[in-house]
Amino acid sequence: MASNACAFEPAWVRGWWCAVGCLVLLSLSSCHATVGGVIGQQFVSPTYAFAVPLPGDEWQRVPDEPSLLTLTHAQLAAGITISVSCERERDVSLHILTRHLLFGFKDLAVLQQQRQAFNGVPALRTVARARLDTREVQLCSYVVQRDSCVYDMVYFASPQDYGRGEPSFEHMMAGWRFLER
Repeated sequence: MASNACAFEPAWVRGWWCAVGCLVLLSLSSCHATVGGVIGQQFVSPTYAFAVPLPGDEWQRVPDEPSLLTLTHAQLAAGITISVSCERERDVSLHILTRHLLFGFKDLAVLQQQRQAFNGVPALRTVARARLDTREVQLCSYVVQRDSCVYDMVYFASPQDYGRGEPSFEHMMAGWRFLER
């Protein structure tokens, strides 16, 4: 049975972001309903006090997901998800929060991990490869703790598509800004 790879990939990506979204939901004890929206070329969440530029028309927003924002790429087996959880203890390290985010992945190999400032707030950036169910995935995550909220931003893709979608994610993260509460 011959299949068109492009026609197959969005369903494949949909399974990935759904699985990643479920993992994020499991790792966060108080996930809230989507609170935010698109204003111009950015996603703004007054409730969670941030704004982030959207990556472009090739990325489509997926409605009704447990994460605050979920995007899938029209051509690549790739997705982006942003989740926020508040009312957490402030003493949890970014390393532990990142481990919670990655819970459920099999054969996890951390390729890079570095602390950096994220719009003036300490963050942990992690690049990893793993298996999710039977699929191999490469991901980049930023975990930030600001006040009593934890922000998880994740880009994930098939290893073959990872390099082609990562610049869009990094552009989003470079434009991220926290809003005054």
